[in-house]
Amino acid sequence: MCEKGMWLTAVNEATGTSVLFKTRCKLWSCNDCRKINSDLWLLRATYGAHLLQESGQDIHLVTVTAHERHRVKDAVSVLPSAWNKLRSRWQRSGDKPEYMLIPEVGARGHFHVHLITNAPRGTRWWKDTARSCGFGYSNDESDRFINSAKAGFYVGKYLAKQLTQNVWKKGFHRVRVSRGWAKLPPLPKAEDWRFLPFPKGASVVSVLRNLTAQNYHVAVSDDRSSWDYVGKGRLTDGTSWLTMLSPLTDAEGVENDGK
Repeated sequence: MCEKGMWLTAVNEATGTSVLFKTRCKLWSCNDCRKINSDLWLLRATYGAHLLQESGQDIHLVTVTAHERHRVKDAVSVLPSAWNKLRSRWQRSGDKPEYMLIPEVGARGHFHVHLITNAPRGTRWWKDTARSCGFGYSNDESDRFINSAKAGFYVGKYLAKQLTQNVWKKGFHRVRVSRGWAKLPPLPKAEDWRFLPFPKGASVVSVLRNLTAQNYHVAVSDDRSSWDYVGKGRLTDGTSWLTMLSPLTDAEGVENDGK
């Protein structure tokens, strides 16, 4: 469980059930939250790509490398200005691009960024334009479009590679999205449930004993599993983003092609 989160009590008086769980701090520096952050961005990548495909748009994968003279520290420091220049030229060159961008440090210590986007411009355009904006010249765009499952697969893989990396400064955005990239849909509202913070100074044991004495069926859970419990008003068969989007995250036919 997240060490920095706050304990909450979820109570359903109609069914006589209760769940004790910790909220998430949502920080990438947290050992427990970083994996959940990665999973949620994977889902958002899949969902956003799916909506774009449903509207008749293709999704492409683009990789832009840092300038060959820039070490990781230098590449990270110039990323905001270089990216703003490249993004502005990209937006002026054709239809409005929607994108999700993942910065990454490769196994050989070279900084680059990955993009999944609906606005391809061709590898030659990325080589020339990104170079003139302060990036490197070894840039690439996929010749074929990718499906939404593969878009999520790539985002999950790129984020997983950097979960244990400590090269990013505090406040550095590990994922950047365009304003129009779709957010995850809201989860169904858990009816008949009340959410209460623990009384000041109370322990999990004391709260559990108090609820048990009131004849509640009590479960202790982490943040992710707790929403499965309360999703349908009982301690099983809940609804979460993972269950809502499972048809989109079916990675059948998604192979590791080394990118």
